[in-house]
Amino acid sequence: MVPVLDKDKKPLMPCSEKRVRKLLEKREAKPYWSRGVFCIILQREPSSRNYQDIAIGINKTNYTWEIL
Repeated sequence: MVPVLDKDKKPLMPCSEKRVRKLLEKREAKPYWSRGVFCIILQREPSSRNYQDIAIGINKTNYTWEIL
C-alpha cells in the first residue's frame, strides 16, 4: 500500500501499487517523498474523501513488543 496525499498535502486513504503505477503513467499523480517514505500527490481533486478508522494492536510476548 502506498500513502496518498491531495494537492494540499492532506492524507487520503492509501492505494495499491498497481493503481499508483497507473496514476503516475496517466500523469494524474506526482511522486513525493515524506520523511523517507514514498508517497504520491494527486494532481486532480479526489472523487471522495471517505476515511476509515485505523486500529493498532500491541502484543507483549517474551519480553518483546510487537506492533500487529
